[in-house]
Amino acid sequence: MRLILAAILGGAVLFVWGFVSHMMLPIGDMGVRYGARDDAPLVLAMKEAFTQGEGVYFVPSMDKGDQGDEAKMAAWGAKAKAGPYAVVMYSPDGVKGDPGKMMPQLPYEFFTNVFCAFIAALLVSGISGSIMKRALFVMMMGVFAWAAVQVPQWNWYHFPLDYTVGGLIERTIGWFLGGLTIGSILKPKFD
Repeated sequence: MRLILAAILGGAVLFVWGFVSHMMLPIGDMGVRYGARDDAPLVLAMKEAFTQGEGVYFVPSMDKGDQGDEAKMAAWGAKAKAGPYAVVMYSPDGVKGDPGKMMPQLPYEFFTNVFCAFIAALLVSGISGSIMKRALFVMMMGVFAWAAVQVPQWNWYHFPLDYTVGGLIERTIGWFLGGLTIGSILKPKFD
């Protein structure tokens, strides 16, 4: 029962921290830019260029079959280096639901936070030592998740550095706070 309580409260702390970091602090928006006021030409260009439906598109584009051709790869690399360069998450039919209303998405986010906190609680339940030691362990899980997901996005897809650093700050603080919560609820099985 303490495991479930730790997961729910740890997830709730992560959820609240996510709100604070995105809505009250600039951390959640680091590296995020909002485009031109008149995006109609861009929308039209995407509709004409992104013909394979929903997916992640690279601009400038290249044919995957060209990856073995040194000359074609060099030409694509020169275009990408000269810019502009973009990684676009594209949905020709728009997003599901109303993106202006976050309420329908919040339960999914809360459930995800609780699920991740449950995994952290399972691992922490076998760690002896102080609450701080267990909180730091959970924090390092957050850093691990960041390094496994956001660093490759920065390395391979050239996500902005400030976006990547913002993710590190958000994960480190959030998982530390979640770890304090989890670690204070769960008593280690052995000392």
